[in-house]
Amino acid sequence: MCSYNCGQPSIAIPPMADDLPMRMCVTGNRILTKGPGDFLHAAILFWTKEAPQRGCGCDDLIAKMNQWGSACRGHLDEIADHMIEQAKERGWKLAGMPGAATVCRLMVLRAVRQAERAIASQSRGL
Repeated sequence: MCSYNCGQPSIAIPPMADDLPMRMCVTGNRILTKGPGDFLHAAILFWTKEAPQRGCGCDDLIAKMNQWGSACRGHLDEIADHMIEQAKERGWKLAGMPGAATVCRLMVLRAVRQAERAIASQSRGL
């Protein structure tokens, strides 16, 4: 959905160079900021060097998180559970760490804050 909450869907725009994918509002043709799912994906990609795999559900979760926006805070357990499940399947060190769920929740909260700042900057025209 559109970050401006116009109720219209957004479409993906291919990334330029090392930038994250952007979204464009279907009706207003406005470039939208990245959502929490995009920021979380970028962090995971940075640390693991692994992109979502076919059928893992990560792309769906990224889209849901972008749609939820700040409301991701109410879905921390759901998101963290998915992250831990994927960590186990892929053999990441995170899966066996004590406090892995806390680490995942903190990553999600950071992604939400990054998205909020990006939207605020865009709203100010920066």
